[in-house]
Amino acid sequence: MLAIAKRNLLLYFKNKSNIFFSLLGSLIVFGLFVIFIRQNLIDGFKGLENRKQIADMWMLGALIPVTAITTSFSMISQMISDKLADKFLDFSLTDRSDQQIVLGYYFSATFLALCMQIFVFALCMIYFHFEEGKSLTIKQISVMLLFILVTAFLAAAINLLIGGFLNSQIALSSVSGIISAMAGFVMGGYVPIGEVSKVVHQIIQFFPLTYSAAGMREVLFAGLLDKLPSSSRKYLLKYFGIKVDLGRQLTNVQLDFLILLGSLAVLCLILLLLSKRLMRASLSGKKGK
Repeated sequence: MLAIAKRNLLLYFKNKSNIFFSLLGSLIVFGLFVIFIRQNLIDGFKGLENRKQIADMWMLGALIPVTAITTSFSMISQMISDKLADKFLDFSLTDRSDQQIVLGYYFSATFLALCMQIFVFALCMIYFHFEEGKSLTIKQISVMLLFILVTAFLAAAINLLIGGFLNSQIALSSVSGIISAMAGFVMGGYVPIGEVSKVVHQIIQFFPLTYSAAGMREVLFAGLLDKLPSSSRKYLLKYFGIKVDLGRQLTNVQLDFLILLGSLAVLCLILLLLSKRLMRASLSGKKGK
């Protein structure tokens, strides 16, 4: 299991273009934010103090989980390439079980997502510190790292479930493009959640990483909206996707974290149950030709 994970990471970092393309989704979110979105947000909330920090923390709350989903998928792409090259047949001749092989890909994708999230988080906070004087407390950083850790495991599980049923390079390229384009939108990185329609908002609520973005934003926004009246503050918390409206209640950091853990547990159970099918999905199609 660890040998497969190490092999996958070595193959990933050996090709430098992998790093660029795995971060492409994050670069798109950041680029669109800097060029188009940031100034519009700042101009739209002229009455708010720290409105530049508000805009930047809103973006960062989406950028980190987008990084997790796109980088982990690039690692899962190695699994698909191995299936197409019949590498799974070689793995099956060893003493490793199907579950161990699947876990090898899973842990390599999780480790990559974890490292890339921390890199993006650290890089952005260094920039914001020198540009705006923005800094986080030790408690905020600790909570952010917990969210980053769970997000890495969850993003890898989602991508492993998707990638396990892709049986061609064309399908892989198509899904990769869709994930890169859609991740920023689902995480509220292109427009605030309050700008989308009710139907779209309800769809976004079913995506587990929505709660990763919400939880991170609530940590990053600590103190930025405290001086506002209660009604205005509640509106902006929902508008920026800091708190997700579940109907009877709004989420908070604790609830976001529990939803992430629950989603991770369900996905991991599904992956374990489907591990044999994930291993054989592409091979069965080739044998039938």
